[in-house]
Amino acid sequence: MGKKKAKAAFPPRKDGEKALYSRILVVCEGEKTERYYFIGLRNYLRLKSANIEIVGEGATPTMVVERAEYLHQKGKEVGNPFGEIFCVFDKEEHADYDKAVRILEQKSSARESDTRWWTPIASVPAFEYWLLLHYEYTDRPYQKTGSKSAGEMVTLDLKKHFRGYKKNDENIFWHFRDQLEQAKKNANKSLAATKKADTDNPSTRVHKLVEFLQNIKNS
Repeated sequence: MGKKKAKAAFPPRKDGEKALYSRILVVCEGEKTERYYFIGLRNYLRLKSANIEIVGEGATPTMVVERAEYLHQKGKEVGNPFGEIFCVFDKEEHADYDKAVRILEQKSSARESDTRWWTPIASVPAFEYWLLLHYEYTDRPYQKTGSKSAGEMVTLDLKKHFRGYKKNDENIFWHFRDQLEQAKKNANKSLAATKKADTDNPSTRVHKLVEFLQNIKNS
């Protein structure tokens, strides 16, 4: 299979690095759904919006990376760069998915002096897989079926548990909040399963960003 996978996030910090809670940028592929989710999480954790900027781009993976780069440079110009940058996007049918992951890995390995991490927070095939893991664990690959995309097939499974699910819901995080810890466990289990099977379908790394923000809350 040998599918391109986003590498494990968050390398160990070196002695002398800045405090954990530096300025953070989260740029989402989804213009509303993912952005609303992380805004809800930020509010739930009572983290400061001034320190954690969340942007919904409504674009392809590489365009998400380009937007993150633009915002980072703007921050540097005024002496307020981002210490951590997270790019949230789906694989779905994006032809530029592998390119976006590769660019972020290169940026992360370069380790700019003012930015420790450029981290892909990818979901395969779509963000709805992360939401589904709040209710059930599955490592069954999702494929395009008939006129429905792989992401739409995940959404059908999600709606078996949450019939009222719809994209662009401002309260999306709060619908799933009570199952958050279960979703994290399922996501870790899924990553282990896909690694063993040498595939990335299905998988998500959203829980890595969730845990990062939770650690800020607890630090």
